[in-house]
Amino acid sequence: MNKVTVVIPCYNNFETIVRTYQSILNQTFKDYCVIIVNDGSDAKTTELVNSFKEDKLRVINQENKGVVTARNNGIEQASSQFVLTLDGDDSFEPTFLEEAVVFLENNIKYGVISCNYNVINQDGLMYVSQLEDNPSLNDLLIKNRLPANALFRRLCWEEVNGYDKDFDEGFEDWDFWINIASKGWKIKILNNPLLNVFVKKNSRNKVAMKNQIELRRLVFNKYENLYKNINSEFSDELFKEIETLKKTIRKRDSSLDMRLGKLIFNPLRKIKSFFK
Repeated sequence: MNKVTVVIPCYNNFETIVRTYQSILNQTFKDYCVIIVNDGSDAKTTELVNSFKEDKLRVINQENKGVVTARNNGIEQASSQFVLTLDGDDSFEPTFLEEAVVFLENNIKYGVISCNYNVINQDGLMYVSQLEDNPSLNDLLIKNRLPANALFRRLCWEEVNGYDKDFDEGFEDWDFWINIASKGWKIKILNNPLLNVFVKKNSRNKVAMKNQIELRRLVFNKYENLYKNINSEFSDELFKEIETLKKTIRKRDSSLDMRLGKLIFNPLRKIKSFFK
């Protein structure tokens, strides 16, 4: 039995799944197996995934049911002590598993470990996301403090009955981390950016942000009793988010005004220069 099972949900990730899968094959830690859950992908993605032939790999082909069901189905098949979740368009640096497994083995109170991460678009590195070292339950109640890609004890998944299907539209990872922390488990963030998160045009995160009021309400209702204990902290963070939102809107409006100005005045300048 392998020590780690890597669960990779895949939905139409034809252009990225090889990079994602290769990042696991490149790990310095080798006591793992991989389960790719092909969640009703198109024909070319399905053909590509089914062409992978490594001994450590198992492919589960299912009808499209969303990432929550895909992750749960993959983890259900895992018999390992640890589970690593990795989205089908992201990747880990080679030493992540080695560092993460050693930490969890030597720190029995910790249930989840992830790391700072690089945010990358088509032009290359955008920035490094720096996270709190050891986010507490209260920290997580205020906002999500770690990415969806992380290593955790399978026992944690069992204790919270897996990912909650109520969060099919997004925030399923935030809910999952809160639920685990509420059972008394600690969470660790490695300082080095050992994860690469690639910006997508139509990612689930963008969809979730459009529906974030409804999704946040789901989180608040589910953990209503826990939120009663952090009113002041939550209020402070909420005001910070409102101020950040105001700055974003002002920046957007300023940029929009500039674009409109160019759109209006550039043709006028051309006409003016024509008559000189």
